[in-house]
Order: sequence, then C-alpha cells, then structure tokens
Amino acid sequence: MGPSWQTAPPRLAAVRVSVPYPQPATVERLRAVVVTALMTAFAFLAAQRVLVDGKLAAAAVGAVVLAVVVIQRPRFTVLVMLVLSAPLFQLMRRTVDFAGLRTDAFEVLAYALVARWLISRGNERRMPSWQFAAPVLLLVAGATVGAVFALTVGASRYLVLGQYKAYLVYLLILPLSALFGTLDEKRRLEMWVVNFCVAASLVVLGAAAIGSSTPTEDPNLPLNTFGVATQVNRIRPSMLWLLFLATLIVVGRAVTYGMSRRMALQLSLFVAVWLFTFNRSSWVALLVCTGLLALFHPGPRRPTRALRTLAVAALVLPLTMIVADRGLLGPTLSEVPRRVESLFRPEVAQEDSLRDRAEEYPVAFRALADSPVLGVGLGRPYGARRPFYSPRLGVIVYEERPFAHNSLLFAYLQTGLLGVAGLVWLAIAARRAAARALRDCPVDIALRIFVGSVALLGYAIQSLTQTSLLHRPSITAAVVAMVLATWPRELDA
Repeated sequence: MGPSWQTAPPRLAAVRVSVPYPQPATVERLRAVVVTALMTAFAFLAAQRVLVDGKLAAAAVGAVVLAVVVIQRPRFTVLVMLVLSAPLFQLMRRTVDFAGLRTDAFEVLAYALVARWLISRGNERRMPSWQFAAPVLLLVAGATVGAVFALTVGASRYLVLGQYKAYLVYLLILPLSALFGTLDEKRRLEMWVVNFCVAASLVVLGAAAIGSSTPTEDPNLPLNTFGVATQVNRIRPSMLWLLFLATLIVVGRAVTYGMSRRMALQLSLFVAVWLFTFNRSSWVALLVCTGLLALFHPGPRRPTRALRTLAVAALVLPLTMIVADRGLLGPTLSEVPRRVESLFRPEVAQEDSLRDRAEEYPVAFRALADSPVLGVGLGRPYGARRPFYSPRLGVIVYEERPFAHNSLLFAYLQTGLLGVAGLVWLAIAARRAAARALRDCPVDIALRIFVGSVALLGYAIQSLTQTSLLHRPSITAAVVAMVLATWPRELDA
C-alpha cells in the first residue's frame, strides 16, 4: 500500500462537492433592521439640524455605507481591510479622533467584521472553526484581565485602551474563519494574498529605485552592522508580514509541484524586497520555514529536482554576493553581504541593537517575579528604560520603555498566565493541524494547511526579537495564516 498522500480516506473523496445551504430568513430580517435603523438615525439627525459643520453628516453617511458593505459584502470588506493593514501610501495611514479615541479605516473595518459576526452568530450556517479561535479567545481574555488590572492600579487609560485595541484585532479569527471555511474560499484567499503581495512588491521596489521612503514604516533608519552605522535605502513596509506568508505559499508550491516561470518571477520580486529590508530576524525565519517546507512538504519526493535546485542556489547566491559586494548592484545592496555575514559571526552579539534587547530580560524577569500570575498589565512600564538624545536639552535622557522586543515575553508581562496559556495552546493547535494534514489530507489541502502552520512558526521566530505582538499588520497576517491552516469545512461534513 502506498503512502497516505496517495490514497485519501473514503470520506475525502467528494471534498469538492459543495452542498447548497439556504440563507436563514432571520439573518435577512436582521440585516434589514440594522440598515433601516442606521438610515433612520441619519434622517433624524438631519431633521434636527444637528449636522452643523458637515463632519457629522459625513460620519453618518459613512456609517450607513459601511454597514451596508460589511453586511452585504463581507468578503470584499476583508480584502479591503487586508490592503489597509499593510498601507503602502501615507493616505492609507490617516487617523481620525472620535470621542477621545484615535482610530483609522482598518480598525473600523476590523471591528465591524467582528461585530457582524457577533450579531449574526447562531443565525448563520457558517460558524468559525474553534481550532485556532479558542486559543485566541484565551489570549484576548488574558489581555482583558491585564487591562482591568492595569486600570485598577492607576495606569493611563489612554495607553491601556490603545494597547487593548490591538489585542481586539486578534478577534478577526472569528469572522474570517467563518467566511473562508470552504476549500474554494481558502483558495481564493490564498491567491489574493499572493497577488496583492506581487503588486505591493512592485510598488515598494519602484519606490526604492527612485529613493522614496513612502512605503517604509521607519524612513531614514540607519543600518548598524558590527557597530558601524551606514545610511542605506532601507525599506521596511507594513506589508512584510503578509509578504512572509505569500513567500511561503509560493515556496510550498514550488517544492511540491515544481518551479514554474510564474513562481520564479514571484519569488524574484519577493526576495528583492526582503533584501532591501536588511532584517536579519526575518531572513532567519524565512530560511527555517523554507527548510521545513522543503523537507516535510506533502506529495512525492523528487531527489533530482532538489539536487538541481541546490546546484543552482550554490552557483547563483555566491555570485550574487560577490557582485553586490563590489558595488555593481548599487551602494545599498553592497551592504547585503556584510549583513548576511553577521549572521554567522559571534561578534554580532556586541551590536548595540542586540545588547539593547538583552538588557530587557533581567528587568522583565524581575517584574514577573513580583507578579507571576497577572504580570504588570497593559499600558504599564515594567522597569526597562531606553536612552535617547533630547535636542531641546542637548543631553542623553532616559524614559520608561513601554514594550519589550521579545513579544512572547511581552505577552507574559501584559496578559499574565492566561495569555501565555493561549499562546501555548495556539502553538499546539498549529502543530497538530500540520501533522494531521500531512497524514490524512490530499496533497493540495495538506500543503495549504502545512504552509499556514509553518507561517505561524515563522511569525513566532520573528517575535523573539521584534515587537510584533501589538503590531496590527503582523496580527492580521497571523490571523490569515490561521485561516489557511484551519481544517476545511467539507472534510468535517
């Protein structure tokens, strides 16, 4: 008898057969009530002449349009929200203040999708998979306890609420796993992520070619390698987190089905963007995840293809490094070989950035020793301080550091044991999803689940040195990876 990937269990034979489900009349009535209520409220405000300066009018019209779009076109709303989660232009970063709170279009769409799921829960046939939703809810519960604890001990309401809003973005797993539960829906989401990252990479590389820093989160950030600061055209756009997932999707297809010209072009674009980031933690995570996909991907093993790929890589990569080191690819890429070299030399531990991160650990451990169950809560310092130059005073001053570069440690500090339990549960769920898919699923389904699980591992690796826990682009990309790693609804039918 052949391997399990060749012969699917009998119940998987008809996974592509879709079963029509009628839309419950309750949901239609609920939609009509919500839209009618919003339009009635707008008409009432207009009749009372409350719309003085036009701002309230615009807000009311926007609320009505938003309600209609989210209710009638939820998947389209998800796609728009994903674009806004990785803003490529300054216009997409604009914020507004409402009732003392600062928000933006991404947050509004994200919370609207969660609200839609809460309103329609129990009336729609599509319930989310609790495979990843349950541990995420436990993490959010830990954040809720951390927020309440911080407020009771006098933390700033503004800081607590600002960080708590980021944790609420994790709740996107509820609507997204319900909206993208079938095989066709997951394929559509996967294809859209790759196509968006191709278009975004073209924008980023075009900006880099003309020396623009528009898509970059930290413009003009100097590159520090072995203690030497160099000014290069370093770009770190918000779309890197979705790009990480898209890169693994294409790599997974390449190692499973073979490299096509389309895949080669996509990977060339993605690799070029990764080079311009000079982000070593992302490079390491990509290498680890690529190795896992190459070694454990579903489908037959083809040693000759692997040998050809290794031979090409062994020829192209050193040649590229030599050409870049001589400055033939421009002054920015000439720093890439030295950056790569730093990954394999012990002197890298003496760099300011790594020493700065290392100094956070003893302070964080002391704070956790004082409060091992609840941590310090949201919006509260834990004792770490960071120096910065004050141009007004003309001296180096110190301020409380409101974050930790190790996001997993930061989760413990903010959410306590509840949040840690949620993250551990999430890791176990991803590992089980990958193992079950490789054992029981056909190749195409197993590959999607395996890529999503490996991407979550990659995000965890990056979170050891990056402040990604409260970073909305990374949260959104992680939620998309969870959706792809979720067991398709047809297989559980």
